[in-house]
Amino acid sequence: MLGSLDDQVSGQFEVNDRMRTYLAETGKWGKFIGIVGFVFIGLIVFAGLAITIMGNSFPGSEDRPINMGVFGIVYIIMGIIYLFPTLYLYRFSSKVVDAVKHLDTMGLEAAFMNLKSLFKFFGVFTAIVMGLYGLIFVGAIIGGGFAALMK
Repeated sequence: MLGSLDDQVSGQFEVNDRMRTYLAETGKWGKFIGIVGFVFIGLIVFAGLAITIMGNSFPGSEDRPINMGVFGIVYIIMGIIYLFPTLYLYRFSSKVVDAVKHLDTMGLEAAFMNLKSLFKFFGVFTAIVMGLYGLIFVGAIIGGGFAALMK
């Protein structure tokens, strides 16, 4: 048996030059992706606000079965959700670049804490989405069964 996780990681290891190079390059790319993510979040939230405010003033909006403001609110919610992984990625990237530059063990630990949070967020988000897909699937089967019975 492998034992607990604490037993497995209690030993020390050294970060060699090649690993530092990989970490620094990872940090630079992560920082770039994080900044682009923040820009897209701003655009998504701006679009959501614009759709919410002006959504029903577009031509033909009176023929739509749903208020366009609902779509704007969905966009804003998507932007807020996307903020968390982008923030974790940016924090990881900034901290790992600084830690490698200054050979700072505590900074490297803080960087990996943010990387852990990023993966934890995506794990929980994935589980939630899979659960929703499962509910939709079951609902579709039940709805299809009722529709078949009603014929």
